[in-house]
Amino acid sequence: MPDFPVDESTLNNVKHALGARLDDQGDGYPIVVGADFTLHQLLDFYSGYMPETNRPLGMIETPFGRMEAEEVEAELYTVHDLIEALIAEVERLRGK
Repeated sequence: MPDFPVDESTLNNVKHALGARLDDQGDGYPIVVGADFTLHQLLDFYSGYMPETNRPLGMIETPFGRMEAEEVEAELYTVHDLIEALIAEVERLRGK
């Protein structure tokens, strides 16, 4: 998988996603508030992840409570991939 993109549009989307949080409405289905998408949803999007092509595997524990886990058929970008790309871009700009 290529390095996570660091173009202006992508970085604006990352900044927007950092304002998101999941809010559990008490029905077990958290909703995104504060932004249109979470950082993890953004990473999935840039990875080409399409939920309709993946099968549910069951429930897992997350920092936001119990959520449905899905089998992912393709490699996905992670938060670490994003951080590594941003560090590489800073180093490139600093001439290192």
